[in-house]
Amino acid sequence: MTTLPSSFLDLLRSRQVVYLHRARHREGVARAKAAGLYRGRQMEPARRAAIRQALTAGESITSIAKRMSVCRNTVYIVLRQMEGRGHA
Repeated sequence: MTTLPSSFLDLLRSRQVVYLHRARHREGVARAKAAGLYRGRQMEPARRAAIRQALTAGESITSIAKRMSVCRNTVYIVLRQMEGRGHA
């Protein structure tokens, strides 16, 4: 029977620790989201208003995102909120 080097066993243990830590973190985030406590970073009201104004004016999603230095998904979130079907 061959034995594994201790450094390899240490690597396996450290990976297991990282895996367990990530799993616990995901569980905690899920519980916080369910309780309404974890909502991510909130956008400044002035920036949200500027995006709404640009959307109302008919500007494209991509041009708004580039001009406001946000990702397109952020613009889509504001659009869904304007339509009454998005998260706060």
